[in-house]
Amino acid sequence: MINIPYVAMNKLTINIDKQIEFNRDKNILADNLESFQFIAETLNAIAEVNQIHVASEQFLIEYAIDKAIQGFCRVNQYYSFDSGSKEELRKIYTDLFKDIRTNSDTIENISKNHYEKLKNWLKASNPFAEKIYPATAEKLKPVACAEYSPELQCNILHLDINCLNQPVLDIGCGSRKLSYVFHLKQRV
Repeated sequence: MINIPYVAMNKLTINIDKQIEFNRDKNILADNLESFQFIAETLNAIAEVNQIHVASEQFLIEYAIDKAIQGFCRVNQYYSFDSGSKEELRKIYTDLFKDIRTNSDTIENISKNHYEKLKNWLKASNPFAEKIYPATAEKLKPVACAEYSPELQCNILHLDINCLNQPVLDIGCGSRKLSYVFHLKQRV
């Protein structure tokens, strides 16, 4: 194995960026993950995986993890990934590189399995996501916290309005609609 020069590594990181961009706004929680697939550049890069030095592969795995988390948080700023969930994501990407390197299956099946693992990982690390994004929707729009329905916010925060002690300090619910504040006032 060789240590990939900077230019080649830069090409591979650009490929990761393009792959993530290709999947932008797609619903990973959808019942049908057919729209998730490797792009042509990724297929070309796969041919080079066996030439990558272990240190270079680890760098690419960390890069992919960072970019994936950024992509998820772009869609929903409330996604939270602790060290355990990041370690699970690291295993998903390590397995992906291993599967590609060992030709354990067809590229189509490797891709399908990878996206299924990402879907299950997101559901496990952020269970509320299934309440927000219907499995029937193929595309997503990023949701700002102020656009969450008051009912959903109460559900996510596990709030029982009848048990709130006044005064309630509201921080950062947005200044335009104040729907959450109005919702609380109507019920207290």
